[in-house]
Amino acid sequence: MEYLNSIDENIRSVNEKEYMFIDVFQNKDLFFENYDYIDNNSIIDEKSLNYNIYGNRMQFSTTSKKIVFKVELKANTTNLKLADWNSRGFDVYKIKNNKYYHKTVFAPFGNNNIFSEVISNTPNDDLCVFLPNFMHIQKIFIGIERNNTIKKSKNMNNENPILFFGNSITQGASVSRSGNSYPNIISRELNKDAIIFYKTKQIEINKQLAEKISLINNNDIVILISLNQYLINHIHTLEEFISIISESKTDRKIIFLIDDTSIRKLENYHYRKNIHNRKNRVIIYFNELFDEDELDYIKYDDNHFSEYATYILSDKICEFLG
Repeated sequence: MEYLNSIDENIRSVNEKEYMFIDVFQNKDLFFENYDYIDNNSIIDEKSLNYNIYGNRMQFSTTSKKIVFKVELKANTTNLKLADWNSRGFDVYKIKNNKYYHKTVFAPFGNNNIFSEVISNTPNDDLCVFLPNFMHIQKIFIGIERNNTIKKSKNMNNENPILFFGNSITQGASVSRSGNSYPNIISRELNKDAIIFYKTKQIEINKQLAEKISLINNNDIVILISLNQYLINHIHTLEEFISIISESKTDRKIIFLIDDTSIRKLENYHYRKNIHNRKNRVIIYFNELFDEDELDYIKYDDNHFSEYATYILSDKICEFLG
């Protein structure tokens, strides 16, 4: 990896004159399946929610044997609890026969936000790059050797992306690299884009947000709700939230993920009594995914799931959405 002072600075590891550079954000339809979602946040007008502006992955295919990435990240917001290959990592896979094979991962370290990386490529491979989970990208250029071509991946299908609502667990905190958040694992397994809407601690569990989500059409939706003492004491709020979304008139599939691991010692899970699965709707309780002897090591810290738990959760979601 080579660190730069400016995105316009020439890199030393290759002769840039031998490469043609493409501005990814000026050619979104070449790299992204759902660039209309990427640019349009009218899916849900909720100022308290953030979302990944550029989606979770980009895809392309090129005849070039070398690929140069030139990237400028928005700011240095390194979190010591997060792996750099996750928070600011570019996780690269090749796709063959609808299967994803890990190729490499790269990320800048320290206070470096502008950098270049050169990777080897087998000509005409379909490539998928999962983008940083916690860093916005200001600019990104892809360089290919001159007299070569770059085109859309034949793996791109333009189906509606899966929408994920949640918090930093959904965003991918605690996983080892950006491609291993559960939305990104699911996107590989189902070969669909994932678009994440999140709030750092917890999405707002209220009637207004439920009504906005219920108006979304034709997208499968996964909603993570971290259960806490407030919601237990105001269980009617959670019941109403789930009920409004569940009763919306659409054939899309909706999953409610109830993270109840922090209260697993309660003898009576009374909050479950009025919350039931319905057609094309399912509620997944985290405690039910794991054996009792697993509960002590499914969390990385008090809040975030280990990668082991993330993969188990992803498999369960894929069973329903697949």
